[in-house]
Amino acid sequence: MQAESYEQILARTPFELQQWLVRNFTNAVILPEVIDTIEDMNNAAGILLRLTGYYSYLVNLLGYAKLRVRQTKRQGKEEKAAYEDMVDKRDLIDLAAASIKMQYQAVSRAVTIHQENCMELRMNGNGYIAS
Repeated sequence: MQAESYEQILARTPFELQQWLVRNFTNAVILPEVIDTIEDMNNAAGILLRLTGYYSYLVNLLGYAKLRVRQTKRQGKEEKAAYEDMVDKRDLIDLAAASIKMQYQAVSRAVTIHQENCMELRMNGNGYIAS
């Protein structure tokens, strides 16, 4: 992904922005189907770090979009279409951030479940009864 300013990103049409968000963020990471091995855990850690970066970027872009929505609204009724487009863009960014957050939570939960399963297996293997 090449570096673009927030203004360049928001200059896209709502449809172009939606495609850009999907391509660069929501479909940019392949989520693991299972986490069973050390390699899976290492892969999950990398995915979590990448998703954290994506989420942070999108939240900052969303903040800028909110400012642009307010600024566009102040331009008056003659700029109604531009205002409505900016609202759509803000909402698209918000949805993309929510999608990234959901992906992060899914991978994080899978890691937690794997860790808890390993802990239970260790406790059972050492003669302890798991509760």
